[in-house]
Amino acid sequence: MPPGKLFFLGDNPDGSDDARSYGWGDLATVSGRIGLRVWPLGAFGPLPTGPTLSPVPAPSA
Repeated sequence: MPPGKLFFLGDNPDGSDDARSYGWGDLATVSGRIGLRVWPLGAFGPLPTGPTLSPVPAPSA
């Protein structure tokens, strides 16, 4: 994965516009976090606090 980029997928493989259509996303454009799940209804509720995205140094050659 290129530094500073992310790969994003939609939830509908046959009908989502995502990184397969638009290419890599810029990590710098991520401006929020998801805090509530609404689907599937059986899993409705707040998401647990989990890992967050953070910069990773490029591997040394």
